[in-house]
Amino acid sequence: MFSLFYNNIINNNTKFLLQLSLAVILAVFAIYVQAQKETPNARIGEGCAYMSIAKTLADNGIFTNGTMVKKDTSDKHDNAGMFFAPLYPALLSVIMKFDKTFYDTVSCHVTAKNPATNCAHDFGILGYVQIALASLSTLLIWLAGFMITKRYSAAWLAMGISLLAEAYAYYTAQIMTENLVFPLFSATCLFIVFAWKYKKTWPWFLAGISLGLLALTRPSFVYLFYFGIITVSFLSGFQNTASFRKKLGLPLLFLIGYAGIVTPWIIRNGQTFGQYSISKGYAPFILVQRIAYNDMSWKEWAVSFVYGLPDFGDSLAEDLFNKKDYERFDYSNPEGFYLIGNSVLREKTEKAAGGRENHLAYLVKHGILENPFKHTIVTLSLAWRGMWVSQYWGLVTILLFSGVFIYALRRKWWEFVIFSVPPWFMLGFHAFTSVNVVRYNLILIPCLSISAAFLFSVGFLAIHKYLVKFDFYRKILCLSQ
Repeated sequence: MFSLFYNNIINNNTKFLLQLSLAVILAVFAIYVQAQKETPNARIGEGCAYMSIAKTLADNGIFTNGTMVKKDTSDKHDNAGMFFAPLYPALLSVIMKFDKTFYDTVSCHVTAKNPATNCAHDFGILGYVQIALASLSTLLIWLAGFMITKRYSAAWLAMGISLLAEAYAYYTAQIMTENLVFPLFSATCLFIVFAWKYKKTWPWFLAGISLGLLALTRPSFVYLFYFGIITVSFLSGFQNTASFRKKLGLPLLFLIGYAGIVTPWIIRNGQTFGQYSISKGYAPFILVQRIAYNDMSWKEWAVSFVYGLPDFGDSLAEDLFNKKDYERFDYSNPEGFYLIGNSVLREKTEKAAGGRENHLAYLVKHGILENPFKHTIVTLSLAWRGMWVSQYWGLVTILLFSGVFIYALRRKWWEFVIFSVPPWFMLGFHAFTSVNVVRYNLILIPCLSISAAFLFSVGFLAIHKYLVKFDFYRKILCLSQ
């Protein structure tokens, strides 16, 4: 792998090696410095659920559903579970076996009742592991920026712009799956671009492996695999110069890589629960929250595009509209869409479905298929609200991305298009199936950073070409040398 990478990308280029080495050092340094500003918190989001799974896994070797999931009285499997994807809890359990500090932290939080006021938030080795993962995510943006643009300036700018978002460093202080999602997602996109750009087949296999690891981190990425295998098969069929063997080989390698990673876990679930899938119960748990939003009126739908603007959207909606037109968007409102979906609607639909086993099918039939137009239109609202990653950072970079993406389509700059499609597909999918909180879409950071970097580097080059005509600018250049 590395020899092929060396021959195709580096081509005995010492400058690249020096630049890459510097990028590694600066990525680690920048993430480490940013991470020191974050206060570790083991109980944000699903953190306690992951810790409870990890503790049982470390102590007894049993993967459970954790504390976040209510036990189903009809479930005969008292201990084992398959609600969550296994990779991140497994990582936590491995670290617990080697690090007593982290083990004690997890044990305290799992056994304590909320709030766990007497428990420390010392991550021990995990903190350094997550800093390393965040540094890798940052480095992958540098690599992608260079591979896609072939400009060192764009690669450095992309990495710098991504660091301004400060999202990677933030999650180093949380017990959240994002720590694995960020590097795995970027690696998947990078392998696909590498395969396309250099007409190599082996990166499709690696893309399948990294996407399989993603699916074992968060189940929603299974649908990115379905999208990917269909797209790869379709594009392979249009390669007129390729042999039938190669047309079949690309999607097959992608499939083999993915299947090799997820199959053992799927077999475990099938043999234990009779359900040959990565998770069970997670999809309806999330989907019922999303379906609650289909109850919004058309006035609320229109107002949602103001309320969903980053940072200032809720206050702007308060100034422009009546309270009844936006109050149900508040996550903390007991009568709001989110909490209704998490309580009243979940209980109502589970009862109507005849239990958890039939819940997903019931939600799809009655929540989506009975009114697909409304569900699709509301999806646009939730996509809008969830795409503003890092608030104003996202507001600016998405505007820049729009222009660069149109430019890329016109110029047939397929490397950039291919790299950008997966995160935007997931944005739409998350909005279609969940409440689409912003953290789901932080995977947009690489393509947004690269698009902004490309635009800035092109702008700087244009300004340089214009100013070089003037004597004073040439004199400044001479002095700087």
